[in-house]
Amino acid sequence: MNEECKGDDGEDGRIHFAFDRDIQTIAISAIVPLKSLPEGARESRKFAQVLSSIKAIGLVEAPVVISFLRLILVFWRWRTGSARIRATKSEPPCEATAMGFSAMLSNSRFRSLLVRTFICFFGASSMWSLLPAFAALQLQMEAAEVGLLMGTIGVGAVLGGTLLPRLKAKIGINRLIAVASTQLGLALLLAAWNGTSVAIWVSMLATGVGWAFIVSSLNGSAQLMFPKSIRARAISAYLMVMYGATTSGSCLWGALSAFSDVSTTFIVAAWMLILSPLLASRWPIE
Repeated sequence: MNEECKGDDGEDGRIHFAFDRDIQTIAISAIVPLKSLPEGARESRKFAQVLSSIKAIGLVEAPVVISFLRLILVFWRWRTGSARIRATKSEPPCEATAMGFSAMLSNSRFRSLLVRTFICFFGASSMWSLLPAFAALQLQMEAAEVGLLMGTIGVGAVLGGTLLPRLKAKIGINRLIAVASTQLGLALLLAAWNGTSVAIWVSMLATGVGWAFIVSSLNGSAQLMFPKSIRARAISAYLMVMYGATTSGSCLWGALSAFSDVSTTFIVAAWMLILSPLLASRWPIE
């Protein structure tokens, strides 16, 4: 301030300037950043991991964009057939939708399917949302190794797909979903309990097998449960529950991992999946 306040209490009844009248001009190049990389940071392992992740994401981004452009092109060229138009004109859309959803929700088997879908995908979302963080922070893996982990899950899914028809015919859909949920839970426990290399790869393979069992069984049940007239609406309701469970589960597991750690989050989600087969007796699908 240019003028000093008068009086012991700093008040003299006048208005004073809050800032100096002299203006300082500072070049942007002369401004020193508040945070800077410490010496040797660019040569550290963590910096190399971040750099490799950025490069990997850059390589993946272009195919992802191209795939979305192809999807947009397919939707743009899609045209409704005459049969679909006649079916739409035969009854009001709102009335048809309300009748379809009423028929679906009155089916106890379909309600059981939605409940078990939510629980399974809610618990399994912990793996999909936290696996990159778990691999980078706890296992100290690089981007290429994380890609191999995801590839191992894919190998397990292919293996599960080959075993699915015979196993489903032998034990039924209810027991198959119970086996798959338990397997996913045990895979999470193995990953969280033993951080050795062999245990991680085995848990990823088991995750792929269990995931194939879960997705194929629930998807097939949702498609075969209703006639063609309302099958699309049943699948849409099933997908809403599936993605809603995945989204809400990812948010919850992410918040829990920030509060504790990723291993603890995996253990909680694992026990949720392991105990979920107890619902089979109360909410059977078939």
